[in-house]
Amino acid sequence: MIDLEWQRQSSQQTWQFALTQGSGWSNFTGWRIKQQYRVDSQITASWQWLQNQPTNDSTGLILAGTKNRWAAGVNWAMTGREYLNAELNLDDYLSQDGVALGTGQLLQVDAGHRLFADQSDHVLKLSMALGKFNANNPLDPRFNRLTTQGQTLTTGFFIPQDYQQIGLAWAFGQVNQAQHQRGLRLMGEFGINSSNVSGTGFNGRLGLQSPVLGNDRLRLELSHSQSGQQNGDSSQEIRLNYRLFY
Repeated sequence: MIDLEWQRQSSQQTWQFALTQGSGWSNFTGWRIKQQYRVDSQITASWQWLQNQPTNDSTGLILAGTKNRWAAGVNWAMTGREYLNAELNLDDYLSQDGVALGTGQLLQVDAGHRLFADQSDHVLKLSMALGKFNANNPLDPRFNRLTTQGQTLTTGFFIPQDYQQIGLAWAFGQVNQAQHQRGLRLMGEFGINSSNVSGTGFNGRLGLQSPVLGNDRLRLELSHSQSGQQNGDSSQEIRLNYRLFY
């Protein structure tokens, strides 16, 4: 997958626009747009619109799916060390060649506490998520090529089950992606979660970033996770990101 993003930031708002080109089950092209608006020193509101974007909401969607999304959120910086973030997502799931698979609604609430006053990049995070999903039936038989011969897939391979999940994680080396950072930096996040669908799960992410030419940033990230949102399935990702500041 190739992702090209343009971002413009001012003292009060940030705009992002990106184009995506991917290939898996089929070739697909998508885009996304996002705005963050700083209401005051404590409140930031945001919205985003995604079309044909890759998604890791299930194993089937990782292999052959995309999603369209409308989302709105608000972040409240209660103090210099605590924050509360809430976001509502409305999703349409499709195959990479445009077949409608189902819909989803996801409400996420995250609370964070910075562990050290003089080191803002160590954060303890508590998250809660509530997901509701609807699958389109029947599933096109040609998707059976994604599984072992003789097996028949159902829409459950693509669309997650309804779930409620709570998670606790420790993140370190976190930086504002919109700001330039100097020097080599290690970052990561490790946590556990509990879901009414799949019981106890986990998430882990480890990355390394550094300038290459000076006013830029190259980041490599490895992640591994297993959660209720993925019906208990595990997933692994490798991401390489390059950002140029001008």
